[in-house]
Amino acid sequence: MADEATDTLTIRIPHALKVLVEAAAKARGMTVTGIVRQALQETITPAGRVYQHPGLSEAFEKFLEDVRSKRVMLLVIDERSGLRYFFEGTVDRELTNDSIVAISRKQSRTPWIIPRRDVVA
Repeated sequence: MADEATDTLTIRIPHALKVLVEAAAKARGMTVTGIVRQALQETITPAGRVYQHPGLSEAFEKFLEDVRSKRVMLLVIDERSGLRYFFEGTVDRELTNDSIVAISRKQSRTPWIIPRRDVVA
């Protein structure tokens, strides 16, 4: 008898997949329903804490839009070494995209190219 807190889900799968699921369930001492339930739960549950890098966030995107011609300062942390760097200048909109930020420098024609995943503030 089905518990009131559960619903029935009917799905159609290829025969070969059904045979594999039945074999996996038998090998684990589980039912096919248990295997399918476990697979569905693992698919929709994050593997762990989800962290979004500040440089890849929606808030950072808004920040870049708001500072079109203003001078900015970015704090960057190199993941491998743990070293922190500050970059100051204006955002070069021609070179900045979803994965990098280009900061124009006063004394140079070459901008700093910074991976957005490294930007922390």
